[in-house]
Amino acid sequence: MPALFLFGNRNQLIPVDESIAVIQRVLAEDKHRDFTIWVFPNVDHEMRLVTSEAGAIDPEYPRAMRDWLSTHVLNRP
Repeated sequence: MPALFLFGNRNQLIPVDESIAVIQRVLAEDKHRDFTIWVFPNVDHEMRLVTSEAGAIDPEYPRAMRDWLSTHVLNRP
């Protein structure tokens, strides 16, 4: 089963690098190969921009989800 993990690199609620390392380790131990991890720049825990457009959802976030779902879920038999 495919898995998608999305993080903002400016997340102040969870340790992003540590979380990614744990996900990679656990999934590798389980021999789970179909996973994707994306880290969005200048984005917080809620996928909101923390730059000059602060508070707006990063427009790449819904695009990334749509593209991933399109290739990993909709095209599956």
